[in-house]
Amino acid sequence: MEDELYTIEGDSQLKRSNTMKRIRKIIDDQNGSALMVLAETPEYIQAYLKAGVKMFEIHGGSIFKGWNKHITLQPTSLAERAENLQIVREMTGEDAYITSGHANGCFTSPVMPVPFTYNDSFVLSAAGADGCHSHKCDWKDLENLVKIAHRYGLVVEAYISHSKDKYHYFGLPADTPADVSKATKRMESIGVDLIGIMSGQTYVGLQGHSISPDVKDRINALVDTATVPTFIEGGMTMDTYKEFKDTGIQVVVIWTAFKEMAMKTVEDAAKQIIAYKPKR
Repeated sequence: MEDELYTIEGDSQLKRSNTMKRIRKIIDDQNGSALMVLAETPEYIQAYLKAGVKMFEIHGGSIFKGWNKHITLQPTSLAERAENLQIVREMTGEDAYITSGHANGCFTSPVMPVPFTYNDSFVLSAAGADGCHSHKCDWKDLENLVKIAHRYGLVVEAYISHSKDKYHYFGLPADTPADVSKATKRMESIGVDLIGIMSGQTYVGLQGHSISPDVKDRINALVDTATVPTFIEGGMTMDTYKEFKDTGIQVVVIWTAFKEMAMKTVEDAAKQIIAYKPKR
């Protein structure tokens, strides 16, 4: 498909332009720093919508197939991802922002390389995706992904990480604030529409700690350099989210903390019911 001529360049640009306007409106409406969550289950989505959440990520597993024995989501085919997107779009309406990566095709895959293709981009866009959520750690791979996603009007989210982080392969390497600034400019030059930074703090939601000074310096470098919307992922909790938002970052991405809080609430309620001694 990529070798064919197209008459949709204008349409694709229009979709991306409208998406960016919607993202900036969401950010403005949420006091300059919006919340993006992972659309994991229909029940969670309903709760998020009632709270006013407008930004949703469809991640690499099916939200309807359930959990396997390792407590990880089962990978989805492109068709299943498209079906999930259509369902989530129907639930959220057209004024929400929905982003999706296709399994590992948009992520770094060190064991078995998985491609992200023009067909993937077309199917995700047609199913209701606004954005392509990516975690590539190679510049050429990211550049190619941007071209493929833009072909069908998807905006691209890409991340910066630290080479010594446990999840360093979730973003382009940039260890110092100066490196972050350079990486940000380079990402914008190749067409990345939204730039995020991996906090490197923690992936255990309720055990997150205050932002370390070096992480804060790197976040500041991103915020001060970027002309596109900025993201932060990793380590946000009810104890730390204010610190992250106070840096000027425009979108905070949270999943684990909400999941852990929900599980703890259910656990505590069940224990209370079980422990109750009937009066008769």
